[in-house]
Amino acid sequence: MELPVDLVSPVVAAGGKVDEQADYTAWDEAYRRVEAYFSALRIRNKLLLSTLVHRVLQRAAERQQEGEVGEPIELAMDQANREVTQWFVEILGLDEADRTDPALRGRLALLLADMPRQWQHEFLTDPPWPEPFMQAMRQSFLQAGPDFHLSQMEARPLELGPIPTFTGQALRDLDARPHLRNILMLLVVIGAAFLIFYLTR
Repeated sequence: MELPVDLVSPVVAAGGKVDEQADYTAWDEAYRRVEAYFSALRIRNKLLLSTLVHRVLQRAAERQQEGEVGEPIELAMDQANREVTQWFVEILGLDEADRTDPALRGRLALLLADMPRQWQHEFLTDPPWPEPFMQAMRQSFLQAGPDFHLSQMEARPLELGPIPTFTGQALRDLDARPHLRNILMLLVVIGAAFLIFYLTR
């Protein structure tokens, strides 16, 4: 592995003199974010991790110097995502015309293929890659794919208990016998009037 001899000053090495504390703070935060991103992918080797973070920051700084607008954190994370996505496209042999964001499944494939333990040094490297590593990644990528299942929901009758059931049945019977319904309604009105009279006399 090539030793990263210029790790101590990635931004300065990109061609610009960093003379403001704000720049140091912003790039330091960018370093932390990218490092956390790669650590989440279980890159544990400190030298490898530092090398990769440095490379990402270097390219992000170059993009900024070329006039691209953005905070160091934004540029650095975008650069990290670009490199990870492009690496997935290449190692998984995906079609360039059908690059439907392989990053999510690719990250899961990394873990399923046990890359962090067996092939950590291959992360974000250029080809050629070991054939067992490529096969493990491609098989894990397929396993990490969405597994769609058609499902059908059937409406089930609501269980409201005996009282609503009895009431509903009674109302349906009254609808079928309008004369009986009118008589009952008249009796209810008479009973209500009698009750009001009794309570107010």
